[in-house]
Amino acid sequence: METKKEFIKRLPELEAPEGFSWNLISKEYAPAVVKWRNDPAILSFMEMDNKLKLEDQLNFLENYDAFDRVDIILSADKPVGVFNIKNFESHPEYGAIMGEADYRGKGLGSQVKLLIFKYWFLTLNKEEIFVRNKLSNDKVIKSNEGWGFKRFKEEGNFIMLRLKKQDFLDKKLQQ
Repeated sequence: METKKEFIKRLPELEAPEGFSWNLISKEYAPAVVKWRNDPAILSFMEMDNKLKLEDQLNFLENYDAFDRVDIILSADKPVGVFNIKNFESHPEYGAIMGEADYRGKGLGSQVKLLIFKYWFLTLNKEEIFVRNKLSNDKVIKSNEGWGFKRFKEEGNFIMLRLKKQDFLDKKLQQ
């Protein structure tokens, strides 16, 4: 869990988009996360596509320190999304929910992804990161490939893609 500890310790170094800030997930955000997670536009692309109950989210947060993951909330005047990296010590995997519909489709998610990946690769000096997408989610898979992700392996209805540090630097930081 060394990477998790370093990620949290150095979190003030993670740049936020202008007008936004980062906070570690906590119980205060549980109602928003449950609302976002149960939004039909989001739920259909989730790995676990069952409805989330507030009680389940609160139980998750009670045991949060035991999990090999960090979830961070992006906020402006209100929380707008949750972003995470999990499986730090095996296959570090990025995940995101742009929860508030009025913030979707405006480039904020891409801006956040760029800032998180810069933090991951440059600040924390990590060598790779993965994403896991439903095979039916062509739009997101193509977007991730545009970031330099390469197909890594398929498992059931999911595909895992890997982005290596050098591919990120070549593809995204040279633009």
